[in-house]
Amino acid sequence: MLNSQQPVMMFVDMGFLPCFNFGADYHFGGHTHVVCGYAGGKTVLISEMDPKDTDLKRGFTYEMSLEQLVKARGSTYKPFPPQNAYFVFDFTNFRQPREEDIIISIRQTAKQMLNPPIKNFGTNGIRKAGVEIKKWEKRFTDNDFRMSIFNIYLFVTVAGTGGGIFRYMYSRFLEEASKLVVNKELARVGNIIKKCGDMWTEMAAPLKDALDTDNPVALAKDVPEKLDAIADREEEAFMMLKEIAE
Repeated sequence: MLNSQQPVMMFVDMGFLPCFNFGADYHFGGHTHVVCGYAGGKTVLISEMDPKDTDLKRGFTYEMSLEQLVKARGSTYKPFPPQNAYFVFDFTNFRQPREEDIIISIRQTAKQMLNPPIKNFGTNGIRKAGVEIKKWEKRFTDNDFRMSIFNIYLFVTVAGTGGGIFRYMYSRFLEEASKLVVNKELARVGNIIKKCGDMWTEMAAPLKDALDTDNPVALAKDVPEKLDAIADREEEAFMMLKEIAE
């Protein structure tokens, strides 16, 4: 039994959320939102990102029926079915992060980016994505190709990544961390990560028109080359973080 005072973050399929309008064929079960209260009867209040097409997302609350919530949580659409998973947060023993905690988190992030457990992750994953995208034109139908490159735009720029596929968010973390651990190098790397966010945004921006253009292939032509450049820059940045953290 969950305590009604505890924040609950649930995994849901975005395609079944009434506050978005992604179309009947769109599904992504790796999304999370917070159930923050009851709106009366069989309706809950969820905390979500603003569905408007903006870069840096703003939060808002939305009423959702229990029936809709059950459907979104129990979606079986692959590759990321939510499987009714959820997190419950208990902040009773909360404390401010120590310098040791910050360094450990940076070390873990650098390790994941430079030595990921599978080739789809980290800087290697960015390069692999570029290789795979070159195959999409022949492998996918026109509609699937359009949706796939539009998804790149969506997840880099519009979805809940804070813009720049989390890079802007992480750059702000490094800037703040540099003050807490008194290390200006962290802020310098944070600025590099911010520029990587700019590179991601610039790469993804043309793909916004994937569903409407007459020639979607032309929109994606330069994406592999740009992903390689991003991977090179990020590899350099995370090598610097690895050295700092060690």
